[in-house]
Amino acid sequence: MITLQGHDFILKDTHISTQIMYNNTAHSHSHDFYEFFYVISGAVSHTSQKQTEVLSAGDLRFMSIGSRHELKPIKNSVQRDVLIDRAFFEGICQLLFMNEKLLTENFHKKKVRLSITEVTEFERILTDFSKQANVQKKQCIALELVAKFMSKFHDSLTSSDEGTSYPDVIKKILASLSTPENLGKKVNTLISRFGYSPIYISRLFKRYVGVTISDYMKDVRLSHAAYYLENTNYSLQQICNLVGLDNLSYLNKIFKQKYGTTPIKYRKLNNKDSINPLAKAKKHELEPLKDSKHEQSGPRKIEDFED
Repeated sequence: MITLQGHDFILKDTHISTQIMYNNTAHSHSHDFYEFFYVISGAVSHTSQKQTEVLSAGDLRFMSIGSRHELKPIKNSVQRDVLIDRAFFEGICQLLFMNEKLLTENFHKKKVRLSITEVTEFERILTDFSKQANVQKKQCIALELVAKFMSKFHDSLTSSDEGTSYPDVIKKILASLSTPENLGKKVNTLISRFGYSPIYISRLFKRYVGVTISDYMKDVRLSHAAYYLENTNYSLQQICNLVGLDNLSYLNKIFKQKYGTTPIKYRKLNNKDSINPLAKAKKHELEPLKDSKHEQSGPRKIEDFED
């Protein structure tokens, strides 16, 4: 079994590293650092402690030091990884007067659900972290981020409400709605294959996910549009077509509502090649650059260690 070392991934001065993984397969491994990861869209198969589960959009997991796990993509998954230096994480535990061992043991057993709003907020914080040049400010953002993750797990452990677990049909619908090839399809067409009436599915979806299917689809389309703006040279019209929107005015309107700026300005501000060496992806493709050589002087990706 592979054991990943923190010094290969985490920059010493910032204490954490982060990257978005597209269709990533991480073979069985453990590591000497802490990790939070959540699914942005699609779904992944996650195996830990000989138990396999399907994680869909919004599922957040925690992995402690020495924990062995394995990830496999299901239908164009997009996943966010946050790796945390051991001393930094344990220092936060002391700062918050929390028992690190008891905390991590309980966190490891629990899966947390994030709403679309919460995923968007974490992505905003991580974007700020990636763009920030000042080391001290990056450290402050890292502290805020880890504390928020820990708060989510702590709240989940102290709550007796188990009603946040999604029914299987909702998990399947979330995976279906989040795949790129389905972005241009009508919602009723997508949900009709599951054998339930559109009215029933709509009510069930709103109950468990907290938003309508249409609003969820709009958010997924915008997330994919943002990815194409960050990682390709596609024109706005091409991106509109790829995400199922054929009206540039509508794209500009809803994109600005979510990201606070126009698609053109967003592209200028979020060139992954220049602001975040940990998240470089192959141009024009919705997959990671698996065969590229890593920089010897910087952090490396998990796939660098795969057989």
